[in-house]
Amino acid sequence: MRPFLCLSVIYYEQQIVCKMATEDKTSSSQNQRPVVVFFSLIFSISWTIFILFLWFKTDFLLFYAETFGLSSALRIPKFKQLQDENIVDNFLFFLWTEFQGHKVWRFPFKLLTCVYCFAFWLSLAITFFYDLRLLALNYLLSILIFNQIKTND
Repeated sequence: MRPFLCLSVIYYEQQIVCKMATEDKTSSSQNQRPVVVFFSLIFSISWTIFILFLWFKTDFLLFYAETFGLSSALRIPKFKQLQDENIVDNFLFFLWTEFQGHKVWRFPFKLLTCVYCFAFWLSLAITFFYDLRLLALNYLLSILIFNQIKTND
């Protein structure tokens, strides 16, 4: 249900941007397009940073995996035991090391645990809803801002 909510919010934000840019009837269409592109870029970067922050800086994955009964599949009891012994503290790093020997799951877990890889695929998915021409700017600015947030912690 949540992905549909996010998609509807993205669609709603795009409608607001289009209405804001077209409300002024005196401006020409060439002046309206940069406003729409600018707000699309701001919204897409905001969504990308928000999801990156949730994924890498919170324990949201651990909480929802336990809630939906994925504890055994993601080896959460083993992680909690290692966390209690102060061996590992990052769940994503734990997942990456746990699935290193598995031929099928190694690549997807590497994509999900690498900040740069995950940010690229996330930027691609988000800019698909806004404008694919914003992909490079969205990716670079999202990574720069997220790294700035990460270093300020």
